[in-house]
Amino acid sequence: MTPAEARAADVIFIAYNGQPNLITPKVVRFGWRPDGCAYELSTGEGIFGAPIWGVSVVDPRHPERRTPRSKCCHSLEEAETYIKAGAPG
Repeated sequence: MTPAEARAADVIFIAYNGQPNLITPKVVRFGWRPDGCAYELSTGEGIFGAPIWGVSVVDPRHPERRTPRSKCCHSLEEAETYIKAGAPG
């Protein structure tokens, strides 16, 4: 993990009190969106066993506030597109 990825992981850890996402518990990576927010890309299984992807987004200036910009995606491609978009919301 790079120092930048480790910092993003710290921001996510603070925001979620170190608790994994119940729906997408397997962390793939941490990073930074173009809008300056930290993200966690994770995966898990949907209701019928299909893979789903989660993008948790946290503003590092306010890690105590969870952002409504987090999203559940039905494909890795959708999640990657969402991460790269990174537009302020």
